[in-house]
Amino acid sequence: MPHRLRPSRMTTLVTALALVAALGVAVHGDAQSLLPQPTWFPAAEDELQALRSLESGAYVRAREEAEAILKSRRSFMATYVQARVFHLGEGNLARALFLMRKARQMLERSYGDPPPEGEARRWHKQVLEKEIWILGEMDRREEELSTLERYDALYHPPLETQRIWALMKLGRLDEAREIAMRHIYADDFERRSRAYNGLLAIEDTAHDYEKCYQWAKEGMEKTQNRSCVIAANLSLAVMQTVRYDEVEGAVKQSLQAVDRDCPSSPRRVLVPYYLMQAEYQKAISAFKQLRAEPIELRMRVQTEMDYRARLVEVLFAMGALPEAEERMRTVVEAPDRQGLNSFSDEQVAFGNLVTLTAILRARLAQEEERAAARPLWAALGVRGDTLALRAFLWQQRRAAIRLAVRPKVLAGVALPHRLLSSWALGDLIPVVGNGVALRMAAEDRALAASVAARIGPHLDALEGEAYWRGEQWDQAVQRAEGVLRDLPAEDVLLRNRTRAWYAQILLARGERAEAFALLHQVMEVYPAVMRILELSLPVRLTYDDAGDARAVAALLRRSPRLRVDPESPFVVDVFADGEALQACLGRPDGSRYLCVDLGAAMAEAAEASEAERWALAVDAFHRQVFAPRVDLTQTDINTLDGRAARIGAEEALEQILGGRP
Repeated sequence: MPHRLRPSRMTTLVTALALVAALGVAVHGDAQSLLPQPTWFPAAEDELQALRSLESGAYVRAREEAEAILKSRRSFMATYVQARVFHLGEGNLARALFLMRKARQMLERSYGDPPPEGEARRWHKQVLEKEIWILGEMDRREEELSTLERYDALYHPPLETQRIWALMKLGRLDEAREIAMRHIYADDFERRSRAYNGLLAIEDTAHDYEKCYQWAKEGMEKTQNRSCVIAANLSLAVMQTVRYDEVEGAVKQSLQAVDRDCPSSPRRVLVPYYLMQAEYQKAISAFKQLRAEPIELRMRVQTEMDYRARLVEVLFAMGALPEAEERMRTVVEAPDRQGLNSFSDEQVAFGNLVTLTAILRARLAQEEERAAARPLWAALGVRGDTLALRAFLWQQRRAAIRLAVRPKVLAGVALPHRLLSSWALGDLIPVVGNGVALRMAAEDRALAASVAARIGPHLDALEGEAYWRGEQWDQAVQRAEGVLRDLPAEDVLLRNRTRAWYAQILLARGERAEAFALLHQVMEVYPAVMRILELSLPVRLTYDDAGDARAVAALLRRSPRLRVDPESPFVVDVFADGEALQACLGRPDGSRYLCVDLGAAMAEAAEASEAERWALAVDAFHRQVFAPRVDLTQTDINTLDGRAARIGAEEALEQILGGRP
């Protein structure tokens, strides 16, 4: 998903201010004397003050000053200032476009269309440039090209490199490529950067991901590593071509780049990069740094939902399902504009819906756990509450299917780290169905022929999961064995997702020792996937023959996430520890994954019925057992005595949910 270079911030405004102040009234020809009045030059002092506020970034003051002027008279300058404030300070592109066009019309009515000379002509040129950028950010490509043609017919030098992105988004790749190739040798740094960035976006759109990567590498070299956006797009290219060892270096280059032309923080790549390795604490730290990094006001509006989607990935992988659902609903309801990246609105909407439906399915699994732990009437209440959740899931899946049938929406979607991170590709299957998922994998394997060997194991994982869901076990086993053999070591979450469904086949075939070994690795690293795939862990259930312990054990026996198996090496032990009640999940080697303080959960509802307190204890068990334990040494955080510290996912998530985005 290459990003477009954002426009240089107000590069001509200081010059324009100086010219307005120094030249005064522009010289007009005889024909101009017949034009309607008023004319707009020289600028009054209050107009110049509003412009100065705009240039200094004091957007609130600039808007107030412009509004005060417009209350008393019509003013081109105040209208222009308002347009720029709505664009730069508020990200309200529709209002910015309306006002910028109004400012242009005011100039043209007073001085001609176009103004023939003088200060009005210089301002007309600038207003057209700003209108072009707003149209681009709004992804209104036909209008952007039309305005570019008008600009190039009037002014020199032509803005030819700005056509590249518009042509690429319209699918006119040959035209875009021809323009870019003409400018990669330009002496002007900005034109050269746009050309290289355009080329890598063109090849990404053409699905030649190896060539995209090569253009990004060459672009960095030919721009002397100065361009933030080319380096950031290089980090995306190395993820998509599975060159994981280059990711951190590319992000570092983008953070050190002199030209700060990135529309969003390059750190956004690090969140899924660390998460795919099950480096949960690093992913949390990367997200916190991402949030803390300064970004222009207008870019915050355009990238907010992308940032939230990165957070959702962390929450989902760590089993924080209600929190993930809440944020993903917002992302789906109010997605970012796609003017600054190479995806279409439909593709991004489809990817968001796939993620939301996956979260909703996991939420339903979680609600089934809650219902199973409650008496009949309370369970009916829980199941009643899930009806709305099921209806919403049905609606979102239908919306995704409607998008999927549109031309080109599914092209490249099954490839890792494009619309979906590598470990989430299997979430496509319940949306589009087993057969369509298999066809997508086959088509994308051919589409991405230049990197087929690199991404082959990821597509094998998608195919294997589709075969497993379709009970075509021989094909599923063949894919699983290839994935576990060939998948890059960094793809920890995808590897464990594959282990989880592969273990189900082995259990069904009686190959229990191999299945238990796989499930042990899953529970050690990615326990949340058991709920995502709606699987059960075989366990031996032991408990103290006492009131609370016996009652809680009986409820755990009914859990859809556990399957009682007297010969399983996994043990759930419920026991009283003094005054406390605990439930521990034991590893096959006799040690424990973790122990859950059930008494603390029960104490939170001291006034509730005994049955409800037992149910809350079971809820706490599920919440903690099917979430990862976070190793704080992943970010070099140690206890004071130097030993590695481990905390639960809930505790770790407080670090990012304490200040809700």
